[in-house]
Amino acid sequence: MLDASWLVAAVGGLVIFAVMRLGFKGLALRLLRLYKAASLVWLRLRGLTPTDVVERRVVTGMSQCVQPITRRFCLLRYLPSTSNPLIA
Repeated sequence: MLDASWLVAAVGGLVIFAVMRLGFKGLALRLLRLYKAASLVWLRLRGLTPTDVVERRVVTGMSQCVQPITRRFCLLRYLPSTSNPLIA
């Protein structure tokens, strides 16, 4: 059975090299750009555009409930329940 410690060491070495070359801020910006590009490719594969996603959020009323934590409270706010103490 192969030991995975070499993989951990390789990834750690790449992270250290990237931090030394780019700095923490540069590495974070590169990772965010990579995430954005991957998200756009994923949307394109699904046949959507970023505008389509925004329009869908606005139509469903979820445009202000993007984050998972706030989504929970937004859904609680729109539920028709008088016994819910979170609804003002």
